[in-house]
Amino acid sequence: MNHLDRVIQVVGREPGDPAGPFFVASGVLLADDLALTAAHAIRDTTDGTPDGVRYEVRPSAGAGKPLRVSRVVPHPGRDLALLVLDPDGTAPEPLGPPLRFAELPHTIGQTDVHSVGFPRFAVEGSRPRSHQIDATVQLGSDRTGHQLQLSVLSSDPPPAAPGRSPWSGFSGAGVLTKAEGLLAGIVTSHRPSGDRRTTTTTDLT
Repeated sequence: MNHLDRVIQVVGREPGDPAGPFFVASGVLLADDLALTAAHAIRDTTDGTPDGVRYEVRPSAGAGKPLRVSRVVPHPGRDLALLVLDPDGTAPEPLGPPLRFAELPHTIGQTDVHSVGFPRFAVEGSRPRSHQIDATVQLGSDRTGHQLQLSVLSSDPPPAAPGRSPWSGFSGAGVLTKAEGLLAGIVTSHRPSGDRRTTTTTDLT
C-alpha cells in the first residue's frame, strides 16, 4: 500500500442528526487500527465512552467502508490526537508495517516534505477533495512547543476571511519526508496574520 492510501478524512456524526456526517479534519493512518490527527479539531474521549459526536475515518481513495473511531486519545502536551479504530472495521487492504517517525536534526537547513489533506478551499459542493502540498521544513526556525515551520512551495490558497486560516481543514494531515517516506509531523496550525504559504506542524519525537 502506498502512502496515499494512508490519507484519511476524519468525519463526525451527531446522534439523531438527520443531516448526516460532517467533515472534521484531515488525518493519517499509522497502522490498520490507529490513526493520527490534530487534537484541536476533535473532542476528548479518553474514557472510552464518547459522548455526543461519533467519529469515523474515511480513506482518501474511497475504497472500503468507513472505519469507526472507538477512542480518541489526545496528547497531554501537543496538538495531537491518536484515534483508536474499531477492531470490527477493516481497512480497504492491509497497510503493511506501521508508519515510522522521522526525527529531524536541530540545525540550519531544510528538509523536503509533502503532505495530503482536505483544505476547505478544495471542497466541491459539499464534498472534500484531497490536496497535495510540497514543502520544506525550515530546520532553523522556531521549534519551541515541538513545532516545525513549513514553507509551502506548490500551493497558494485563496485569502481567507479576517481571523480565519486559508488552510482550514488541512489540520491533521501527515507530513512525510520525501527521501525516506517517514512521518515528520502533523499539520496543526497556520497564523491568520502570516504568509499563506507557511503552515505549522507538530513534530512527533
